[in-house]
Amino acid sequence: MGVLYIFHPDISHCGGFSGMVKFGNMAEVYSVRVAPHGPCGPINKAAGIRAAAVMPSFLILEHCRMSPWYDDLQLEGLTIQNGYVELPTRPG
Repeated sequence: MGVLYIFHPDISHCGGFSGMVKFGNMAEVYSVRVAPHGPCGPINKAAGIRAAAVMPSFLILEHCRMSPWYDDLQLEGLTIQNGYVELPTRPG
């Protein structure tokens, strides 16, 4: 029995997209679920969503939209319905 069940990395502190995916791969080896930290804004969130899409050990993505400027930093916002985010198909 392990001591870590859910790993909560922040993509802006763990080496970006590549680092997050590497952590996700390591977590999968030990049956640890990954719940990326993501309240830092739309850029952090978009990168976290893309990393989560390729991690088999992904569990849930933290989401917070309390800042009024959140939508001002992106041309197209994220589509979130029933607790699920639609994976963006455009670059950026």
